[in-house]
Amino acid sequence: MKSNEHHNTSFLNIILNIINSCLKFPKLYLSIVIIPTVLIMITVLFILKPRYESGATLHLPDGDSFGSMQSVVDGLGALGSFMPKIGSDQSSNVVWTFFNSKELHDQVIVKFDLEKSYKFKGKYYADLLKKMRKRMGLVFNDEDMLEVYFEDEDPQVAKEVVEFMIHAVDSMYRDYSNAKAKTVYDFFAERTDITKNSIDSLSLVFAQFQKEKNMYAPEVQVENTISTLTDAYVRRDEVALELEVEALVNGKNSPRYKQLNERYKTTNAYLNRVRHGALKNIGVTKLEDQVDDTYTYIKYESELKILTVLYKLLRQKSEEASIEEAKKMQQLQVMHKPWANDKKKSPPRMAMTILVFLVANVIAMVTCVYKIFMQKQIEEDTELARQWLSFKNNLRFKK
Repeated sequence: MKSNEHHNTSFLNIILNIINSCLKFPKLYLSIVIIPTVLIMITVLFILKPRYESGATLHLPDGDSFGSMQSVVDGLGALGSFMPKIGSDQSSNVVWTFFNSKELHDQVIVKFDLEKSYKFKGKYYADLLKKMRKRMGLVFNDEDMLEVYFEDEDPQVAKEVVEFMIHAVDSMYRDYSNAKAKTVYDFFAERTDITKNSIDSLSLVFAQFQKEKNMYAPEVQVENTISTLTDAYVRRDEVALELEVEALVNGKNSPRYKQLNERYKTTNAYLNRVRHGALKNIGVTKLEDQVDDTYTYIKYESELKILTVLYKLLRQKSEEASIEEAKKMQQLQVMHKPWANDKKKSPPRMAMTILVFLVANVIAMVTCVYKIFMQKQIEEDTELARQWLSFKNNLRFKK
């Protein structure tokens, strides 16, 4: 209990000591407090020009354009693996980069003559850029929308700067996305030409093959060849069986045997002609060759079908990419338009005045307490007092 009372008394003694020290030197105290406070008030009221802020909220491209372009590439399946990925998640990074680009800031400085407006007297252009950038801000809000703002002494100029930057960045972004789309379009156009040339070349080779091999419907022709060959085998075997029976019954010298023998030779010769492809004029060729030719025919036909389907797909995607490249619509959607806000943003006059007043009070109190302290030291003639007097004497200028 006594300890708490002792601490309270000590604290009260310190406060009273400070107050008494200040009251002993009222002129000194008031001059230290009033002069800086009046100066800062004059500065913020008459010297520092107030700034006004204008801002806008933007809905960035959500990847629709890049998303559709990626769907174009993905629609090609394996062919699309040769194209670079077009990610929609980079759109916000691209827009952010454009807003912070030197190219945009140069345009703003020239368009609104900020060098004259800021009364810039510096040697380096980088310092002017730095001064301009301090008045500009970008931030993503909780809804993932981009807020752009700019400060200027004229609220109308602040509004116009924000509008100009939005328009300029939108133009930059459209050029960027159109360049992306053109890359895809050029790829499709090149692949379309290559595919068309391949179709034309293969069609000529296929037509020449059909003409040389007399093959236009291999399924029908192979079926006809097998049917003809089967009939020839059956007819020959029937004659051979009758010939064998006749030889057993009437002997080999009978007139019927001789007649059957001639028929056997005729059917066997016909069979050999069928087997060796002597009936090309009616579409019946050698079966072994016909199997190979059918394989080649199917190969050509399949390649042509694949190339035709690919060509149609490439033409479709090329048109889609061409439409995407030709888009001129605005990409940055302005949710909250900038306006000329006539409420001061800076400097914070009241806060600056209060801060200077408080700091000046602290300095004044420390000065008064120190002055009382040094007077006591001088009266007691301490080493500290002697050092202090010596220090003061050294600071005096000799006439």
